[in-house]
Amino acid sequence: MRVALIMAPVLSMGFALFSVSGSAAAPTRSSCDYDVKRHCPNTSAANRLEVTACLKAHEPVLTPACLQYLDFTAAFTKACNNDFKTHCQGTKTDPAGIVGCLKQKKQMLSLDCKKLLERILAPPP
Repeated sequence: MRVALIMAPVLSMGFALFSVSGSAAAPTRSSCDYDVKRHCPNTSAANRLEVTACLKAHEPVLTPACLQYLDFTAAFTKACNNDFKTHCQGTKTDPAGIVGCLKQKKQMLSLDCKKLLERILAPPP
């Protein structure tokens, strides 16, 4: 079972703006476009938590690319939640605010968070 940390209150990163998909880069939110259209057509694209909850409910039938995206998002949330709480108080909790603050505080981050952040910030291949 995949970690339910995607729903963490501080880092609700259900549809973060990640870098291009690839072995070194983070999977993109577009990895789940097909799954959202097929399994969650009545969800509001603007409501990341609603979309993520719907995808989690359909997890057994999701595409491998979407599962990779959800796994990466959960890992990022788990690794960076404490760093975000510690170093980014008062920052917007939208994806751009989260990634932007963590990028600015990169030198202070835990090793696990820093590694995953580097994947998000990796330039396209």
